[in-house]
Amino acid sequence: MLGNLVDAMRLDGGMIQPRVAQFDLVELMRELLNSISLEAQRQNVTVSATLPETCFVQSDPIFLRRILSNVLSNVLKH
Repeated sequence: MLGNLVDAMRLDGGMIQPRVAQFDLVELMRELLNSISLEAQRQNVTVSATLPETCFVQSDPIFLRRILSNVLSNVLKH
């Protein structure tokens, strides 16, 4: 979490620039959901999403992965 805060401060301060690319958000979401599935099962929590076939976005894939991973991690914590 501290790393995300530092990254956000660097981004706001112009120290790092996002590397925008077009990519499939659905593929990213499937990867992230798959990565938390074992922990969700251990906690007896069902995490599911209804996703379209594809959804191409223009964003920094690394930053967006971090943000969405943090959100999903918080789902399991709270």
